[in-house]
Amino acid sequence: MSALPEIFENQSEIENENLNNIDLSLKKIYSKSFCQCKFVNCDFTETRILNSRFNECFFENCNFSNTVFDQTRLEYVKFNECKIVGVNFGLCDHKLIFEIDFDKCVILFSDFSNLNLKRRKFTESIIKACSFSFSNLEEAQFNKSDLTETIFSASNLRFADFRESFNYNINLNDVKIKETKFSLPEALNLLKPFNIVIE
Repeated sequence: MSALPEIFENQSEIENENLNNIDLSLKKIYSKSFCQCKFVNCDFTETRILNSRFNECFFENCNFSNTVFDQTRLEYVKFNECKIVGVNFGLCDHKLIFEIDFDKCVILFSDFSNLNLKRRKFTESIIKACSFSFSNLEEAQFNKSDLTETIFSASNLRFADFRESFNYNINLNDVKIKETKFSLPEALNLLKPFNIVIE
């Protein structure tokens, strides 16, 4: 395994850096703090990120396949056009601030269960076979997203926005809803558990 790039090796606190085209796959990042950094075209495939912190960071067109965020803090972090596969966000340190937003991302087989995701954004994304079970998604936004095989069991969806999202399968008997926004024709899928015939 090759060494980390020099900036990662020599600094524990990295601020206001533009980090482009860096291959961090199969690396181990330990006890680093990134503040207001922008990562573009970086590869975090099977990277282990331990006891670290990302504050006000932006990731664009980055690959997070089987990345491990072990006790790592994600504070006001935005992912744009990123690939996220097999990531368990429950391993993050989410005791204080945990704010992550996704736009135009591909998110597959990832776990967001038991998390406070109030007001978080998952917009214009492919979110396939993910779990949001037992999570607080109050006021969350899923606009224009493909939610194929994604699970929302026992989650709080009050005031959440699913307008123009599609391929969702949400059992209304199993979630909390209040003024949750859906749009036709996909909203008809919400009636499937009730065995209602619509002609």
